[in-house]
Amino acid sequence: MRPFAEGVLVAVLLVQSGRLVWLFAAPTSPVATVDAPATPRPVDTSIFQRFDAFFRTGGQSSMAEDTATGSSQMRLFGVRADGAGGGSAIIGLADGRQVSVGAGEAVEPGLILQSVGEDHVILSRGGSLSRLIFADTPVGAAAGA
Repeated sequence: MRPFAEGVLVAVLLVQSGRLVWLFAAPTSPVATVDAPATPRPVDTSIFQRFDAFFRTGGQSSMAEDTATGSSQMRLFGVRADGAGGGSAIIGLADGRQVSVGAGEAVEPGLILQSVGEDHVILSRGGSLSRLIFADTPVGAAAGA
């Protein structure tokens, strides 16, 4: 039985060796012609000037009451409200800076962030309250036709 098993193993080894040689020595089929890749479209980098992915709230904030001096030049960028009037907000100032303030903290000297809602903040300056809300038009919005 042993000589028969050795013969079978030698035959299998010869077949596998032949297949390996044929893999590299076989004539290749004609290669299909590949079309040249299409030239890519030029990248429009001007999108970065028209769109701000981080602050998509648009232009100047609208104010329900414009009572605080200079508050009409502020812009609301983001809020984090806890539902009870607390939380924090990111507010853009007239000079272009953005500040993150918590409820009860000063946005500017004399201007206090009174409370934070889901879509607005209440600012207090000397007892006079102003409501700062998100702007309606996103920065990347298309112009009307």
